[in-house]
Amino acid sequence: MPSIIFTQTLPNQLLVTNVVSVGTDPTPLSSRSLPCRVCTILAAESNTTEVRVMSDPNSPLESGFPLKPGAAITLTINDLKKVWLRSSAAGQKVYFLAEA
Repeated sequence: MPSIIFTQTLPNQLLVTNVVSVGTDPTPLSSRSLPCRVCTILAAESNTTEVRVMSDPNSPLESGFPLKPGAAITLTINDLKKVWLRSSAAGQKVYFLAEA
């Protein structure tokens, strides 16, 4: 039996990608306001420790959502600048893909 492939026509959308360096200080996912609908964040497999995803840069490190190396999370959010990243070690990185 042949496979059935479903496709969906999407309106003109803009996909935004970037790599963000993360260390011990809170770092915004985007340094400027960047409206979006949905965003996937992927922790680099080469990271040596977790990267924490937070909504408040003043939150303690332990309160953030942990992303282990190679793990990803998808967020429904309206602005990438509202997402903050932090780690217990310098030199970590995340990749993101957002639908703007």
